[in-house]
Amino acid sequence: AETGVTVRLSGLSSLSGSSYYRFTGQTSTHPDNHYGTLGTNTNVALMANDFYNQFKATLGINDMSLNLGGLFDICGTWRVEDTCVNAPNGGHRSHRVGTSVDIDGTAVGTKGTEKVDKIRVGNICNKYGGTLANEGPIHCGFPN
Repeated sequence: AETGVTVRLSGLSSLSGSSYYRFTGQTSTHPDNHYGTLGTNTNVALMANDFYNQFKATLGINDMSLNLGGLFDICGTWRVEDTCVNAPNGGHRSHRVGTSVDIDGTAVGTKGTEKVDKIRVGNICNKYGGTLANEGPIHCGFPN
């Protein structure tokens, strides 16, 4: 006989909507990908607010964590080591516990779509206790 077990990380909640950011990154495998700890959700909102006040543009909030936590499997194989077009380095190891956020490389402002300066977003990330990871997208991780 076989049985299924659901493992859930407690303490994650959905990032609330805001006029300072847009939700992006949803896929058919992971249509609901904007969960974080209370501290991370607060910091993401504060970062987006700061960015908007400085540049009059909304950030695209891409991958955070899944609603139950655990492996954020971009390739849809449930194996962190598997690679695919959307994840040439494998699954989102750092997105398992609700303390990471990927930010799109473009923002939407009064002038249309604008390139996001990774250094400036990194400075805002640092302001709220986060650290910019050395990876392709703009990735801010928080300690909480």
